[in-house]
Amino acid sequence: MDPDGAEVTPTIKLKWKGNHLRPMHSPKKTGFWANFFSRENYRYTESRLHEYDPLYAVGYFTGLGERESISIIEATRDLLSLWKRDKGSLLQRFDANRDGEIDIDEWEKVRQAAEREVIATWRERQQQPDMNLLKKPIDGRPYLLSSESQDQIITRIRLKALWGLMGFLALGLCLVWWVRHRFGF
Repeated sequence: MDPDGAEVTPTIKLKWKGNHLRPMHSPKKTGFWANFFSRENYRYTESRLHEYDPLYAVGYFTGLGERESISIIEATRDLLSLWKRDKGSLLQRFDANRDGEIDIDEWEKVRQAAEREVIATWRERQQQPDMNLLKKPIDGRPYLLSSESQDQIITRIRLKALWGLMGFLALGLCLVWWVRHRFGF
């Protein structure tokens, strides 16, 4: 999981003050009065999601090192193309009669060796576990990591929207009252 750019809602959020640039540990007591009466120079905020906390995640899910769906023929062709670039090594490995050229029989052995290497590599990749990654979507969709459930997140967002709407209406009413009072409409 790559949390860069995520909107994170943690399980625990602590705020405290201290005298060191980098705190060694969080204090045993935190709260308004502990922070209000402290004379320390630094203020710290710690947000944590614990290992076994429930996690609600929304983002772009992708695989790392996914197995290619390339055919053995195409992979063999690519490997042969790579081998052809180093003619000296190719001659050293496969020129059985040492005449400085790869004839048809020798070329068939080159092709078989390349195919065996491609199959061996493919089998090795099949043995490795898939790696997956959750990251920020590139198309602007939300990226959330939360210890709250989906219903709790929806309720919190709806309450914020309701408070925003009520504030907008209250400001609108105040503005109408002020304009009527000021200009006598």
